[in-house]
Amino acid sequence: SKAALPPAARRGPSISAVHLDSVTNRNLTGVESREEGALGAPVVRRYVAAAGGTAVVALIAALFALEQGARVFNDTWVGVWFSDRFTQGVWFYLGVYAAGGLAYSLITYCRTLRFYYSTVDAATRLHHQLLRHLLRLPKSFFDANPAGRILNRFSRDTEIMASVLGKSTVQFLTCMAPYVAVF
Repeated sequence: SKAALPPAARRGPSISAVHLDSVTNRNLTGVESREEGALGAPVVRRYVAAAGGTAVVALIAALFALEQGARVFNDTWVGVWFSDRFTQGVWFYLGVYAAGGLAYSLITYCRTLRFYYSTVDAATRLHHQLLRHLLRLPKSFFDANPAGRILNRFSRDTEIMASVLGKSTVQFLTCMAPYVAVF
């Protein structure tokens, strides 16, 4: 009978309301935190290492400087041609200009190929490292974080490494290369 039941069961079914006073309490998995701002030195070092190390970065910087040197040579050669400094025929000046243009094109091609190969290689290596780390996490991590959040974060970070970081770096180096070539 009802006398044998505990007091809470004797009153019948009840609905309890819990007041959720923060956003964190409303979401069982919590609020996702993200780092924002400039890249730190450890992140840059890890990216450089994944791209092939400092030797590859030095090679790319040298190719940027050579590219700018070839461009400056061609621009200067047009001035030499205009002033007819060597008193030669038009084919001499045109031949030197064409050779300079070909050298500039080949250096630009090699620089672009090496740069983008390095950025793709870095993104691939870091993707594999991240995936390896993710797969070794304890099951409790996957219980606390929804699969959609993990996939979204994983794909967003990988996309930034693969495309945005490479484009930003090439823009920065393209702006800096003329100053490096002058010195």
